[in-house]
Amino acid sequence: MRRTQGMSVFIGTAVVAVALISLSSPGTTQLIPDRTRDLDLLLAKKHYPELEQLLSARQKELSTEDRAYFDGVIANHLNRPEQSIDLLQPLIPRLLASNPARGEVALCTVADDYVKKFRYGDAARIYSEANRVVQLQKRQSSCSAPREASRWALLSDAPPQTVTVEGEFSI
Repeated sequence: MRRTQGMSVFIGTAVVAVALISLSSPGTTQLIPDRTRDLDLLLAKKHYPELEQLLSARQKELSTEDRAYFDGVIANHLNRPEQSIDLLQPLIPRLLASNPARGEVALCTVADDYVKKFRYGDAARIYSEANRVVQLQKRQSSCSAPREASRWALLSDAPPQTVTVEGEFSI
C-alpha cells in the first residue's frame, strides 16, 4: 500500500513538472491566445461590474477552469461565500502550479469567504498560505495577506458573532 502511495505521489509530481515545463517552453505562449488577460486586468483593478459583463459575453470562449476562477471571485464579491468556496477551492492546487498570481488571488478570495462565514482560524491559515506564495514569488500580496493573516489569527478562537434585536430597527 505504501509503495503504491509513493508511486502515486511520484507520478503526480512528474505530471505537474511536465506541465510546468511545457507551459514555460519558448514559443508556446505565442501559439495560444490569452483570452483572459483583459479579465485579469479588470479583476486587478477591481472593476467588478465590467468583469461580470465581459465574463458573461465570453462565457463560451473560456475554459471550464477559467470560468470557475472568475465566477468564484465574482461570487465572493456578490457575498455568496459558499458558492465562491465551492468554485475556487478545487482550483487552488492547479493554479498555484500553473499561475501563482491567480493562485494567490484564489487563496485570498477563499480566505475572505471564510471571514464572511465567521471561520476566522481557517481565514488566518489561508491568508498565511497566500503570503507564503507571494514570498516565494518575491512580490507583494494583492490582498495584504500578511496583515490579514495576523488580524484573523487574533480571532481564530472566537465564536461566530451574532446580534439579537428586540423590536423594529432600520439599517
